[in-house]
Amino acid sequence: MQFNQTGGTAGQINLTVTIKVIGQPPSVQAAVINYNATISEFLNALNQLSCYGPFQLSGTQVFYDVNGSLTTDPTKIYTYSWIVNISLLRTSASISAKIVPVYLNYTGVKNFTSAIIHTHGPLISGTFGLTLNGAPLLYGGSPALPATISAGSLQASINAVLGFGNT
Repeated sequence: MQFNQTGGTAGQINLTVTIKVIGQPPSVQAAVINYNATISEFLNALNQLSCYGPFQLSGTQVFYDVNGSLTTDPTKIYTYSWIVNISLLRTSASISAKIVPVYLNYTGVKNFTSAIIHTHGPLISGTFGLTLNGAPLLYGGSPALPATISAGSLQASINAVLGFGNT
């Protein structure tokens, strides 16, 4: 995801989300960042929100000047852009939770945006095969292991080839 704050000159932004799960009351969460937060500070704030924190975040930061050109000159920064990689597939409730910025002692343009750059691909499907010491691993008597095989079932298949049985 890419998050942008354009035009700020001072203050903080309270990143507020409301998480709605069917059968439960809405959960409101918030984390505060400075308008010019570093990527580390931004990720720390997102990690406080249950719709982002558990999903292994990493990221980078770029800056744009008033013309929308990349800049590294701190005196020309007009837009702070935080590009966040989300390693794990988020739940539907987490994906639907949108950040609503609340500005605190803030000066400048109030323009916080977010956008999905690349969506997660489909979950893994299909089958695969493995051999150990020249013998195929079997699952349900078949060498076609499902992509969704559990760790326990895979371990049992490995143990069977090694002659350990189920442990």
